[in-house]
Amino acid sequence: MPVHSHSVPAGCRAVRAHAGFLLAGGALLAIFTAADTSRAAIAAPFSQNNVPLASLASQVTYTVDFSTLPLRPNLIVEAVPDAAHANMELELTITNCNLDPSPVYFCPAAVVSTPKLGAQSVVFDFVSCGGLDITPPLYEGKTCDVKVRSLGFGSGGAPATFNIVIRSETVVPTSTVSAQITTNIQTVSIAPTKDTTIYQANTGSSNGQGESFWTTLGTGANALNSLIAFNVPGSIPAGATIVDARIELNVLSASGSPSFSVLAVPKNPSVAWLEGNANAAGDESTPPTALGNAASWSHRQWLSAGALGPWSTAGGDRVLPALWTGSIIQTGLLVVSSTALLDHVRAIYTNTTTYDGLLLVPSAGAARFASDEYLTTGSRPRLIVQFAVPPTPIVDLIPTSTTEYFDEGQNFRWIYDLDNDNVLVTPIQGRCQWAPPGGFLINMPYSYQYQGNPAYHGLDCCTWQIGSRTGVTGTGQAIFYINVDGSLPANQPPDSDIDGIKNLCDNCPTVPNGPLFGT
Repeated sequence: MPVHSHSVPAGCRAVRAHAGFLLAGGALLAIFTAADTSRAAIAAPFSQNNVPLASLASQVTYTVDFSTLPLRPNLIVEAVPDAAHANMELELTITNCNLDPSPVYFCPAAVVSTPKLGAQSVVFDFVSCGGLDITPPLYEGKTCDVKVRSLGFGSGGAPATFNIVIRSETVVPTSTVSAQITTNIQTVSIAPTKDTTIYQANTGSSNGQGESFWTTLGTGANALNSLIAFNVPGSIPAGATIVDARIELNVLSASGSPSFSVLAVPKNPSVAWLEGNANAAGDESTPPTALGNAASWSHRQWLSAGALGPWSTAGGDRVLPALWTGSIIQTGLLVVSSTALLDHVRAIYTNTTTYDGLLLVPSAGAARFASDEYLTTGSRPRLIVQFAVPPTPIVDLIPTSTTEYFDEGQNFRWIYDLDNDNVLVTPIQGRCQWAPPGGFLINMPYSYQYQGNPAYHGLDCCTWQIGSRTGVTGTGQAIFYINVDGSLPANQPPDSDIDGIKNLCDNCPTVPNGPLFGT
């Protein structure tokens, strides 16, 4: 796996400014440390092969030393399971960072990979959320932990091994012409609206109020299926785009190498299935006395006086193919995740008339899961959905005229990146910030700090940022006319390399900046 490097044109000097106002610069090789109990430092970029994971309780931790990361760095972690565990699900987490907060610090406490099978990766773009100290030397003493664990070993079972690469790249500064806050990714945990076990041995019985539900293949006529449903439209705002979804179940017991499938239940527009009020005894594998008006092996609503909505398939109607099929290796957390499940969650978000929950059907063994009535709240089933909310336009709020700021007559004018070359840099160790009314930056609505005094006459330059709750999401450039007339042509700074960045603000005034022009 290649490690990317970056260079700066000859004669150009990369200068570091305020956190979030850093120059795209030459790369320094990153040094990382692998974490055992002593967290001893090792050379980097770091890679390690055949790292063992013995069980779901196993976790491998590496501590990353930022001291020699390149300018404007991100942190990239990539892991690949061994060949015998191609469908193992790895979770990568970047956490425990000791980055100093700044006025634009919006970095999350942890960045977790999106659940998927096979090769896994995660990127922490801490430059964009302002998570860097502005005091040189660069990143001295700053660290983050990288943690690796398995959410499921797949068909290969435990134990397993994986290969890992931890590296960094220089993040090219971004800009905006339209000046709108980009999409935010949010996460919601959705509890079931109903769940129950249905019993082949008693076609009128169910376990809607029990602390668990079952999938049991059984022998003869004693199979156990389960039903569960989540209210997705009621949990996610209108107009959102769902980008990821997974179901988290807690396996209480397992026997006979259990495996099962998750299938969509087609909706009956006249009769919805109900979980009912029955509560089985013991481990709840034996059907309780039928109380009626509840889903059963034979009906969506079974009543002794006359059942409603007979299943067209005994044990629950289902849509083929399955949304997910998998095995249970051990008790504890089980993550159900697939492209088909994601598509299903998207479908029930936009259309409430097609499906009525999910059916869990065993293909081997027996497994007992914590239900929504389980005593320990953290062990109850939940649907985790990540979604993007629509952007919030703020174009009309950005000032475009000269605005007086200091009593001494200093003022500044907003200048945008009209050539859209995606590079906005400054060699000045000052800072400027802008936020909309009600925004989330400190020192609102705007602030500027320059290296001079109130009597100074001349020009200064800095980049500005628009912030959101999840990070800095827009940037621009400002020329400061300090005690001079900004309307005079003589005071306009030149742009020698015609790259859209005035010489005053350009770290390479004779060589065009940006991905379209060079480094």
